[in-house]
Amino acid sequence: MPVNKKPRCLLMVPTVKLDRYGARLDDMDVDGIIFDLEDSVAATHKSKAREALAEYLRDKRPQYADTYVRINGFRTPYFRADLESLHEIKPDVLMIPKASNVEEIEEIERFVDEYEQRHGLELPLYLTIETLEGHRNCDAILAQSRKTMLCSPGYCDLSNELDIEWPDITIPSPVNKILMDIIVSAKFHNVPVVDCVSREITESNRDSLLRETSYGRQMGMIGKVAVNPRQVDAINETYNENQLIKETYEKLRAFEQLDDGSAVFVNSKGRIENARSWKRAQRIIAEHRKKEVIN
Repeated sequence: MPVNKKPRCLLMVPTVKLDRYGARLDDMDVDGIIFDLEDSVAATHKSKAREALAEYLRDKRPQYADTYVRINGFRTPYFRADLESLHEIKPDVLMIPKASNVEEIEEIERFVDEYEQRHGLELPLYLTIETLEGHRNCDAILAQSRKTMLCSPGYCDLSNELDIEWPDITIPSPVNKILMDIIVSAKFHNVPVVDCVSREITESNRDSLLRETSYGRQMGMIGKVAVNPRQVDAINETYNENQLIKETYEKLRAFEQLDDGSAVFVNSKGRIENARSWKRAQRIIAEHRKKEVIN
């Protein structure tokens, strides 16, 4: 099956804890599983993590979700070994942390070219912009990359580099400003943006998580990464395409019922809908129908 290029929810799993999941990953209502070789794995366990992931995927590769692998960054001593391990792991999507400049992405894409030729498989990239250098070069990276399918901001590392606490992304902050820049650049280059992980894990934080996911959707992001299975339902609730399609059809019907020559009306929430609303609604339905045909 083709890779889902607009994932609603991606679940990140530490490769050193695969035994805790067993075959349960196929029961998760997610579009992709991100097997992490980077931040969640201690330096002393990098090699073991690669071996454990390769062994796990031989027997338990997810059947109903795409397989993502997040490798270590380009500037780390683990990067080359991670790349070589892909020949055995064979992920559906390669996640690149701390994408920082065009030259590094070009080198990664040369490896991917050779990988695709060797295995006869496509390997799209999922880039995370989580350094100030990456933010500065984000537009150039997305303009030059030939293989980027998705991108994400990285609140934790950006906050650390800015020497501030990981902020609430729904309120003004330097990280919020960077998020806006990434979304605008990605939109210009037709690269969907997936919101990165949230700190809100427990059931008592569900309202905060829903507020964060709702904000992300309003900003134009298409989905979010979960780091705990308890976050999945809230993310899916927010990024529920069925609800969006229902509301969009209702909007189009309201336009069709205008019989006084106008192209403007006030919706049930007291907000103006105009010609631009109609064009966006048409685009959403066209993309939905295209996806139905593919599936």
